Amino acid sequence: MAIRIPEFALSESVLFNMASGQRQVATLSTQVASGKRVQSPADDAVAFAKAKNLRGVLAATNQYQENIGHVEDRLGVAETSLGGMQDILTRAKELGLAMANATVSESQRTLMATEAQHLIDELVNLGNTQLNGRYIFSGARSGTPAFGATGSYRGDASVQRVEVGEGILVDANVTGDQVLAGAGGGVDAFALLTQLRDGLGANDQAAIAATLDPLDSAYDQVTRARMTAGLQLSKLDMRRANLEEVAFQTERLLSGQEDVDMASAVSQLVTQQNNLEVSRSVLGRLLAEPTLFSYLR
Repeated sequence: MAIRIPEFALSESVLFNMASGQRQVATLSTQVASGKRVQSPADDAVAFAKAKNLRGVLAATNQYQENIGHVEDRLGVAETSLGGMQDILTRAKELGLAMANATVSESQRTLMATEAQHLIDELVNLGNTQLNGRYIFSGARSGTPAFGATGSYRGDASVQRVEVGEGILVDANVTGDQVLAGAGGGVDAFALLTQLRDGLGANDQAAIAATLDPLDSAYDQVTRARMTAGLQLSKLDMRRANLEEVAFQTERLLSGQEDVDMASAVSQLVTQQNNLEVSRSVLGRLLAEPTLFSYLR
């Protein structure tokens, strides 16, 4: 017995399949083009939420890496300048030792007073080292030179702290008052060099000799600051390596949540496109010769 199937039912079924196929083709085409399986909560609400959290972690990690770069730049320049300060104080000690000798003439000492002034000028220049137009030894007053021409400190004692990880703060600067100006019971390097210069100019052997031990202390003071900066740079280097690993693993997890399996997606897309073409062909035949599909035997 023949079973009659209404022509409109066959047409609606084919149209439904075509609409479904078109949606799948559109979805797969978007995935193949973007490389992403999940782009909205509608695609996969759980995966979308996880991906959002992972992107937040990645953004924070990138910011920490950027912060480390800024601190490394500043401390790197500071360390180099501190090395120059060590050289100046070493030369000042050599000059003091030589000129404190009783056999040195007045004219020789007077002549060396000029070199002592040159050392003061060079120390001021190093104390006023800039990075990107900011004075690195001035504390929070980075728009102002740290030292005046005579070595008076014009900055402040502020130490900037920068976050390089969740809850991890590091000192991002060295202040000139601690290094050269004698803050916190330290040695005023400029006062010592001035005393050396004046002692040379006045042919005062005792005044010259009185600077020798304090110059050692000033050198040690700068050395400690340089060592601290170097240690901080080493720690930042390790921290950067850790963050790079975190970023790599986070990107891997993010890819697992939202990236598409390209080979599978392309294969599915081709299949759906073929199915859609079949549906279009069937619909065309229905519209052209509906009587051929009037019965299903």
